[in-house]
Amino acid sequence: MWSASQAGVQKCDYVTRVLGAHAAIDYKAEQNLSDAIARACPDGVDLYFDNVGGATLDAALAHLRENARVVLCGRISQTHAAEAYAIRNLGRLAAVHGRMQGFLVFNYRHRYDEARTWLAARLRDGSLRQKLHVLQGLEQAPVGLGMLFRGENNGKLVVRVT
Repeated sequence: MWSASQAGVQKCDYVTRVLGAHAAIDYKAEQNLSDAIARACPDGVDLYFDNVGGATLDAALAHLRENARVVLCGRISQTHAAEAYAIRNLGRLAAVHGRMQGFLVFNYRHRYDEARTWLAARLRDGSLRQKLHVLQGLEQAPVGLGMLFRGENNGKLVVRVT
């Protein structure tokens, strides 16, 4: 198992070296996330897919480009927050004529078979890659949940029940 600091370095390395992204940010190691986004995206952000919410979303909003799109899919940072984070940079969305929209995978359940077929083909031909972090046995579920919240998993965290 990795410590959270090791995980961030390893994850960023994987995203840039293996997956080919031009930059990756270890948000837990950064003193100022907005500055890190500015360094990684000096021309701004065209598309931001948010699973985190809170300060991370706020920092991304500050760097939106003209006609940027923001997809809201999760808000994990707010799950156990004592107080909800007050987003300060929503005005940037209007200033750049951007669009923010929620995304719930369940709204597309009628297309699951189509998605599975498409994803399987991309995995087979190598144009899509996945990395799984598999824990064995249902008794590992609480361990996995802790790992997820601490960022200690390396890949999509899965508990295999046999």
